[in-house]
Amino acid sequence: EGVAQRWADGLEGCLVVVPQSPDRSIWSGDPGTPGYDWLRQRGVHDTSDNEANIRELQRVALARARHVEAWLRDLLKKHGLKKDKLILTGFSQGSILAALCAARLNALGAVACGGVTGQPVYSAEEEGYVGGGWMRWEELLPQTPVATRFCAVNGTKDSFVPRRNLEHMLSAFDCYWHWDRGVGHDFPDKWYEVALKWMKQAFGQ
Repeated sequence: EGVAQRWADGLEGCLVVVPQSPDRSIWSGDPGTPGYDWLRQRGVHDTSDNEANIRELQRVALARARHVEAWLRDLLKKHGLKKDKLILTGFSQGSILAALCAARLNALGAVACGGVTGQPVYSAEEEGYVGGGWMRWEELLPQTPVATRFCAVNGTKDSFVPRRNLEHMLSAFDCYWHWDRGVGHDFPDKWYEVALKWMKQAFGQ
């Protein structure tokens, strides 16, 4: 039973949809590795320049966010729903888009599970990742206050989620924090239950 089905069963009267990135990852040919990449990069910039890396990742993230937001607007219109009844969820890399899109749409909320993460930097010349880090995602958030609420579910040993950066990013928002002591980028089942409980409360169930 997948997480989406478990959440659909637990959220009475809610529509649960699962989008998939149109871009394959650089590892997609290897069995057991991630098949899709929400933030696929060209890798033609100067990857030795950290500011250039940040600009490129922000460009890619913003372009993908606009793509996802257009899809969401169409979906809401199709089903006669309002954005104040919309919660976005994201796992690992997907948490970047969930957080950005939710705030930019002024949606009801967002769940960042195993996120919000940093991002590796791709080099076309090297045909692989050559570094990475926090890409100042907070700079892509709305500059005016929004009502979006957050639920951040993470492990204290997760090297992919820089806690200080994440807490700064969400400092202006109503955020529920769940830090699982001693856990890494592992996604134990209880994380999904924490997120489900928060979503039910957000929906008034």
